Amino acid sequence: MSDVVKNLYVLSSNPFIFAEPMHSFYYSLGAKPKGLLLSYLVLPLVLHPASLNFLKKANRNSTMRTFTKKKKEGVLWGLEDRISTWKKETNTTLRYLIDCDALVQNEDLSFTVGSFDGMGTVSPVDTVKAASRLGVIFKSHTVVDIYRELGIKELSI
Repeated sequence: MSDVVKNLYVLSSNPFIFAEPMHSFYYSLGAKPKGLLLSYLVLPLVLHPASLNFLKKANRNSTMRTFTKKKKEGVLWGLEDRISTWKKETNTTLRYLIDCDALVQNEDLSFTVGSFDGMGTVSPVDTVKAASRLGVIFKSHTVVDIYRELGIKELSI
């Protein structure tokens, strides 16, 4: 039975599934100094049902303020725990995208976005759209301001 659980874990947390949302996030974000640090927010925010629900409905008027005001809906509940939970998958997904030349890391820890064919509908439903909108929301803020606004005091990578 433990082999079944292990196989399900491997299938549900592999970099091929998360590559398309991560690429979509950086495509929308653009080159941002220290943007690498934002990658640790993508999966925890895009895969959490409350924040996914907000992000897939977000429009061009949505901002960091409207995003962080959704505390009652649980958008930010347990975010630091979610970051540490998804850290390994984030690192693996970034490595995959860099190896495919879909992302090129620059000296200032920003990314230049290359082309990525993706794998079609492998990613969880609405995560690509939500990741893209998260990139748009983060675009006008610095990395420090984003972490401060979300209430994250430190990031252990």
